[in-house]
Amino acid sequence: MTRIWLAALATTCLLGQASCTKNEIWPAPQPPRPKELPAPDKRPDTGPAPVAMDCPAPKPGDAVEQMPPEKRQTATSESFYNDGDAKLKEAATPGIGKPAYEQAMTDAIDALITALSYDPYNVDATYALAGAYARIERPQCSLNLLERLVQMRPHGSKKSKVEAKLDFMLGRNKERKRDPAFEILWDDDRFMKLVSNICRENEPNCSYGK
Repeated sequence: MTRIWLAALATTCLLGQASCTKNEIWPAPQPPRPKELPAPDKRPDTGPAPVAMDCPAPKPGDAVEQMPPEKRQTATSESFYNDGDAKLKEAATPGIGKPAYEQAMTDAIDALITALSYDPYNVDATYALAGAYARIERPQCSLNLLERLVQMRPHGSKKSKVEAKLDFMLGRNKERKRDPAFEILWDDDRFMKLVSNICRENEPNCSYGK
């Protein structure tokens, strides 16, 4: 896909520490957009559009910015998430043409990135953006966001929602059906490593669905 801009969210925050408290400022990444690479045969007039890069993998020690609770705009974040979710549903419409699909995915990703800029701890937006990136075959972008989701897992205010998202992704829901948005990642060793870390202790079948 050549017209979809991507977002890279760093995941080197400390959300997994048990010492975090309700009033503590959680380190939060902001969503910068990576550069695009010119297509090899790009011409000034009629050449193809630039090819978007995948997101870089986070490195230990990467700097992150912090957003204290009083600066988070959760209502605005939720509104942009709803817009993004609606665009994802539009993109999944049976028979949608390629141009309409690409535009819907572009709009969805833009809205979800904006949602996270207002509240980096929006679980719904984090999961939806991870799924969107997987659907457009940007695996590292998706993995960065899933890592971020797992980092929010231990926090009391986020735990139940994060667990529900992970259950749905892995097919641990009532229907025992995995989230189809992530199917492309099931052959990715990086994703399987993440899945193994998500599995509950002594859980013989981490993923039930197909």
